[in-house]
Amino acid sequence: MRRIPVLLWIILMAFSTIFFAMIFPIVPVYARDVLEVSEVKFGWMSGALAIGQTAGAFAIAARGGFRRKSYGVTAGAIVFGLGLAGFGLSDTYWLSLVFLFVSGIGFPLWVTPVVTLLQDHSVPEYRGRVMAVYTIPLQGVSIGWMLGGVLMDLIGNYPTILVSVFGGWVVGGVAQVASRDFRRA
Repeated sequence: MRRIPVLLWIILMAFSTIFFAMIFPIVPVYARDVLEVSEVKFGWMSGALAIGQTAGAFAIAARGGFRRKSYGVTAGAIVFGLGLAGFGLSDTYWLSLVFLFVSGIGFPLWVTPVVTLLQDHSVPEYRGRVMAVYTIPLQGVSIGWMLGGVLMDLIGNYPTILVSVFGGWVVGGVAQVASRDFRRA
C-alpha cells in the first residue's frame, strides 16, 4: 500500500468518517431538543437519511459513476456536509427532513468511489488485505459517535455539527490538495 500513493491517501482520508459519524448522536438530540418531535417523526428522520442514500445510489448507477473517482469522494463529502449544516440550522421538522435527505445522498457518493478506487489500485493478490486495512479507519465511526456525544455536552449542538462538517472536510480535503495521484484517480 505504501508503494501506491492513491491507496495510502484513501486510507488516510477514510479517517474523516470519525467526524462524519458524529451525525448519529446529533439527530436524536435535535429530534428531542430542537424539533420536539415524537418517536415516529424521529423514525422518519432516519428514514429521510436512508431515502437520500437510495437516491444517491440510483443517481450513481444512472450516471455510470464519476470519470474521476476522487471527484466523487469530494462531492460526497461536500453534499453530506452541506446537508448536515443545513439540518443543524433548521428548526422546522419538514425542512430538517429535506436536509437529512441531502446528507443521505452524500453517503453513496463518498463510499462508492472510495471502494472502487481501493479495488482498482490494489494489486490483485493484495486486494483482500487492502480492503481489510480500509476497515480499520471505518471503525472510527464508533469514536465519532462518542466524540459527537461528548462535544454536544461540552460545546452545544450546532458547534458540534460544525466540528463534524469541517473536521470531515479537512481530513478529506488534505488528500485532494496534497496528492496529485489522488486527484487524478
